[in-house]
Amino acid sequence: MAVLVFPGMVDAQPSVPATNQLTSLSLEQLMSLEVTSVSKHAEPIAKAPAAIHVLTGDDLRRSGTTSIPEALRMVPGINVAQINPGNWAISARGFNSRFANKLLVMIDGRSVYTPLFSGVYWDVQDTLMEDIERIEVIRGPGASLWGANAVNGVINIITKDAFDTQGGLLTGGGGWEETAFGAVRYGGKLGEHSAYRAFVKYNRRDDTAIFNDGVEIWRGGYRLDWRPQEGSTGMLQGELYTGDTASGTGANDSTVAGGHVLARWERALGADSTLKLQAWFDRTERIFDVLTEYRNTFDLEVQHQFAAGERHDFVWGGGYRFTSDQTFGSPQVTFFPTEVGDHLASFFVQDEIALLPDKLSLTLGSKLEHNQYTGFEVQPTARLTWLPHVQHSVWGSVSRAVRSPSRAETDVVAVSGGPPGLTTVVRGGPMQSEELLAFELGWRAQWHRRFSTDLALFYNDYDRLRAFNFGFTPVPPTATFTANNAMDGHAYGSELALNWQPVTWWRWQASYTLLQMHLRNGVVLPDATFSYRASDNAQQQFHLRSSIDLPQGFEFDAMLYCHDSLPGQGVPAYTRLDLRVGWKYRDQFEASVTLQNALDPKHAEYGNNSLVRSSEIQRALYGKMTWRF
Repeated sequence: MAVLVFPGMVDAQPSVPATNQLTSLSLEQLMSLEVTSVSKHAEPIAKAPAAIHVLTGDDLRRSGTTSIPEALRMVPGINVAQINPGNWAISARGFNSRFANKLLVMIDGRSVYTPLFSGVYWDVQDTLMEDIERIEVIRGPGASLWGANAVNGVINIITKDAFDTQGGLLTGGGGWEETAFGAVRYGGKLGEHSAYRAFVKYNRRDDTAIFNDGVEIWRGGYRLDWRPQEGSTGMLQGELYTGDTASGTGANDSTVAGGHVLARWERALGADSTLKLQAWFDRTERIFDVLTEYRNTFDLEVQHQFAAGERHDFVWGGGYRFTSDQTFGSPQVTFFPTEVGDHLASFFVQDEIALLPDKLSLTLGSKLEHNQYTGFEVQPTARLTWLPHVQHSVWGSVSRAVRSPSRAETDVVAVSGGPPGLTTVVRGGPMQSEELLAFELGWRAQWHRRFSTDLALFYNDYDRLRAFNFGFTPVPPTATFTANNAMDGHAYGSELALNWQPVTWWRWQASYTLLQMHLRNGVVLPDATFSYRASDNAQQQFHLRSSIDLPQGFEFDAMLYCHDSLPGQGVPAYTRLDLRVGWKYRDQFEASVTLQNALDPKHAEYGNNSLVRSSEIQRALYGKMTWRF
């Protein structure tokens, strides 16, 4: 069941019911769930002043999906396009591409946003799906708390506490396209105050009809949680992965490996004061046919929340991040210099002011960051929340956000062939940060205990967007594109989500998204990989989902996705229907069959370009069994 609301990011485990209890909650109770993404502290969804949606663990289970990108299709306003078995284009409010760079993604508060091209390698962002508590998705800027690159949205995947995953779990399945997948996990206790779990997971997705672009990845991980005394908690987790993923060039020639360690400690300093510390280290290795990248990242964050009187709730903190890379290029793609170390220092402060207690509140905050490309960046926001009625909330915001330049924009030289005798060269250049000034307005309403709506309107004004200078040399014939910040433009639209539960055993969710983009000035590249074009984004999307609890433990789920065309990529509009039939025996055993793309044998979701060639996504049928012991 999707929670049609608007939360934020996570720094600590939020106070929400256990995931296996969410199926019994009414819509009223779901709207009262506490989230942490919008304000970096727990608050009811109904009062969160942002466009936020929550996917619960039960949403993930009932969808039948086996990957995080696939699950994000269920989020209103998120544009999800599968390129091939390993590559995805995912964005919010436009600018979608394989290297979409305006959506910050985190797993348990750890950023998986790579500085190489300012985006996400979705093929390796995974974990055991049964251990995900929820996914919080903000549509709109979150830079005042989360910093540069949280421009058009923020996603945080939040995993369960080890105390909630005791005992064993064995799951697996396979079929067409989703060839084979499986995992084993076991959790236990280390004394009265500590709990642990460990898992191993395998996934194999088949090649598409045209290319040898399948995916095969092994991963394993652990998590340890402890509560040494009341008001104090700690967490330590880590994962390792290795495998081969689709490069998109027609051969399965991308080898990946990596892992991370994350530690978090939280301490209550009083009734209205909390201190949090978090540190993590991440290692990634990626070997393409034209480029090899090794990257190490270390991050340290501190946050303090406290109440000042009856009207002010402060949260402030800072952080430091160091990331270093080592690249090995080819005649096609080279980075100069080949090795770089980047430092990022940040500080933020936010004050939530109760202007009229339980009726009107004002949130003011800003993030101050210093990076090596553009120096100091200030990203303020102001959010107003009005509760005219206990069942209604109206919110509005004005925010500034920036996207810092990436290595692919400042240090790259890419050479490719064109028409006979012509060479195309793409070069990095001295870049400034891209800038967004965003205006948002939202209305969340619980019209009846069985029916709720969520509406968000937005207007985004962009400046200094990435574009290119064009030059031509006749001997030898060479077309040169040099990155700059010449483009600007604006986008506006609306996102409407509805949640209706006519009876206790049947729930409907629906959403509609409208997006209008207008970009001007600046030269774009011949292919869409690094170019911003309004025609590469769907103007309209519609999603309808039905979840039915049948007698004797049976379940039936249907998900319909209607997606507008992408004229700039030659992708026609398509309608996708996914179906799932499941059966549960108590809480110990579950079996399900999932059919994806029921209406089409295959269809394209993303267009062709020279670096990542798309495949037509084929119909998939697979079964799954899960045993808890």
